[in-house]
Amino acid sequence: MDDFDILQPGQLLARGTARHLRLLGFPSLEEFVPTRGLRVDLMVLGPKEELWIVECKSSKADYMSDNKWHYYLEWCDRFYWAVDRDFPLDLLPEGHGLIIADAYFAYSEKSFTIDFNASTWLTIVVVERSNTRASSSDIFLR
Repeated sequence: MDDFDILQPGQLLARGTARHLRLLGFPSLEEFVPTRGLRVDLMVLGPKEELWIVECKSSKADYMSDNKWHYYLEWCDRFYWAVDRDFPLDLLPEGHGLIIADAYFAYSEKSFTIDFNASTWLTIVVVERSNTRASSSDIFLR
């Protein structure tokens, strides 16, 4: 049985995003509950010990049905949206980070505030090129 049979589209985006962040050295927790009634897709420890929340949206309907995301803002230092490459970006409010993802990997549209050294980039490039399970779409890195 494949993950695609078990996981929902938003969970697959969370998996690819978490994998990307882990390669950058940022640990994350999936489906974290900061308080009763809220469950964030990813809670991330950022480069300066900041708490980030990444909310994964798989479609316009998924985004439109979510009326809780603004309550997450008090629980984080930075807020990011993770969407796939076909998501209508004009729906997303300004002022937050953007991560383009699929089930296997992701890239940041609004770059993270961290200085990457050569070994970090080399690791990302090696993983990208050796990732035989990547989706049929290209994997983007900036």
